Amino acid sequence: MASRTSTSSYKRMFGGERPAVVRSTYSSRQYTSPVRATSRVSYTSASSASPSIFMSKGARVRSSAPLPRLATDTLDFGLADAINTEFKANRTNEKAEMQHLNDRFASYIEKVRFLEQQNKILVAELEQMRGKGSSRVGDLYEDEMRELRRQVDQLTNEKARVEVDRDNLGEDIERLKE
Repeated sequence: MASRTSTSSYKRMFGGERPAVVRSTYSSRQYTSPVRATSRVSYTSASSASPSIFMSKGARVRSSAPLPRLATDTLDFGLADAINTEFKANRTNEKAEMQHLNDRFASYIEKVRFLEQQNKILVAELEQMRGKGSSRVGDLYEDEMRELRRQVDQLTNEKARVEVDRDNLGEDIERLKE
């Protein structure tokens, strides 16, 4: 397969082959928004100038003004490492399952090809048997006709001999009457 220059978001987040871009998330502070939804401000190392605000309702909002970094901000790499490890383990399990399913699929394909080959052999044998059956019947008819012709010739010869004997006996009777 041809290699692609773009990678999926999954690879970029959890195991891509691009070591230059590392996404690490760390929390700076928690505060309450006017709609009373809990929000978390997080910075990514790829774009630390524009923080992302994640709201608990599932909406993602980007602020236009960069928030200043405070000296009290701490990096939470332990959580990121745990999540990354979990995703890598899931990915490994998915790869193993896909390999197993691929092996099963390959064995099914191999079995289908084998059965198709056996089917072709059986079809060829069937056609051969059908051809032999019709020629065998023809051979039986030919043998029977030869035997009947031989019998007809034999009976024709016997008839001719009997007719000759009859004619001879008729002549002998005529001679004895005289």
